[in-house]
Amino acid sequence: TSDAYPQHLVQVSWQAPWTNRLLLDAGFASSAYDYGGREREGNSTRNLVRINDTGVQGGLTGITYRSMNFQENHASTPRWRASAAYVTGAHSMKVGYEGRMQYSDTNSYQNTQDITYTFRNGAPVSLTLLGSNPLSGSIVTHSEALYAQEQWTLGRLTLQGGLRYDYTSSYYPEQRFGGTKYHPAVFVFAEDTTGGITGFNDINTRFGVAYDLFGDGKTALKFHAGRYLDT
Repeated sequence: TSDAYPQHLVQVSWQAPWTNRLLLDAGFASSAYDYGGREREGNSTRNLVRINDTGVQGGLTGITYRSMNFQENHASTPRWRASAAYVTGAHSMKVGYEGRMQYSDTNSYQNTQDITYTFRNGAPVSLTLLGSNPLSGSIVTHSEALYAQEQWTLGRLTLQGGLRYDYTSSYYPEQRFGGTKYHPAVFVFAEDTTGGITGFNDINTRFGVAYDLFGDGKTALKFHAGRYLDT
């Protein structure tokens, strides 16, 4: 059976025609959601040792029974933006800023015995001792961008240009490992700002030209070139 978590989305936007040529625009949005296979309500198998049987039984391969693994994963992605557009008719210009954060926490749980057995056709083969229960991980990603674009119309000729700068970084908040009967010591890993993306800088440009061949706005010759990021 499938199990869906509720997701939450908040959006706020603001626009103001500051003058008859200047338009200001700003907005904020944030989504928060959980994902992964959650624990079944009323789970009565938490205290049982989980068994993975890799053999073939009744035509089935890879049977798992006695207790479940489950997850509690959380993520949120706040985003914000602001821009200003200046339009005179034959000339238009727009500058803007965008920002984004992504927070992700993963927590994988197993049985309270902190152990898993591996069988083959009902016979024990090996065991796995858990050093941390839950096994957790966290990461934070931060992105920002600045951009500017401009368009000029000179008779039948229209010129366009744009420039965008993107910056991305990530880091790992403080995290812990251990605390089980097989690994009673708890290791604390301090916040790590160097293990992720330490600073990704990218500049992208684009250029376009269009020419109205007959001056009636029905037939135009266009050329466009640009560099874009795959996000």
